[in-house]
Amino acid sequence: MGNQEHQEQSTDLESEILSEEPPSFEEQPDLLNKVFDANIDRIDAVELLANAEINLSAFALCGEFHMEYEQKSCKSTLMFESSLEALVEAELDLLSDEEVLCYLQAEGIDCEQFISRTMHLIKDSLIA
Repeated sequence: MGNQEHQEQSTDLESEILSEEPPSFEEQPDLLNKVFDANIDRIDAVELLANAEINLSAFALCGEFHMEYEQKSCKSTLMFESSLEALVEAELDLLSDEEVLCYLQAEGIDCEQFISRTMHLIKDSLIA
């Protein structure tokens, strides 16, 4: 009995929901005017980022660096037919600094960070 009573309540509720008409925006012209008004104050992206304490120039610089890295990475894979490990010593000696950097960056190695960390370790070992 309880199950049948529950089904009747559900059916009544569904009928009530279906019989209700959705709200008409024609009845609310002020709301529409606010939403679609050309003079409404728009949120400025720079202001929005600043309010979120996001440094726009640092964000843009990060994006620019990432794009350059991807371009170099793509270029390096097209520039060389074999991997760095497959090159013999004579071929390695012929590579320019830029080509070596391209190989390393394509492998995801941050050369500047590597050099900085290595120099720091050398200085620490000399002091100790």
